[in-house]
Amino acid sequence: MKYKGLLKIFQLLLFPLVFAIVTILVRFDIVRLLNICLGFIFVIIGIAMPKLKTNRWIGIRIKWTMEDPDIWNQVHRIAGPLWIIGGYVVALEAFFLPRRWIGPVMLGIIFLLSAFSIIHAWLLARKKQESK
Repeated sequence: MKYKGLLKIFQLLLFPLVFAIVTILVRFDIVRLLNICLGFIFVIIGIAMPKLKTNRWIGIRIKWTMEDPDIWNQVHRIAGPLWIIGGYVVALEAFFLPRRWIGPVMLGIIFLLSAFSIIHAWLLARKKQESK
């Protein structure tokens, strides 16, 4: 893809900068600003996930992914884009939801992203076990 580098620059630099500026111009609210920053962190993690090798520090580190590099790679290849989308949703919810809903919705998104990744790893491990 010809513009892949430009997309990464947007994701890493312009996205949080634009949202931070809009937040400051509209109304400074630390809860909303922190939510935008957390969404940005999720985007960075999502960008890194497909490229990660098995390690003990970052990624979906559960029994099935740690034991099998193939499962690790498959789970992170699927989870990466989902975490990017989740990061954008977490950041955008700061603009559209009432303040009291920001925390619960963010926790729900984190739960769904984590649950999907864990269930996906479990299904891959079970499929691999059955094929042996």
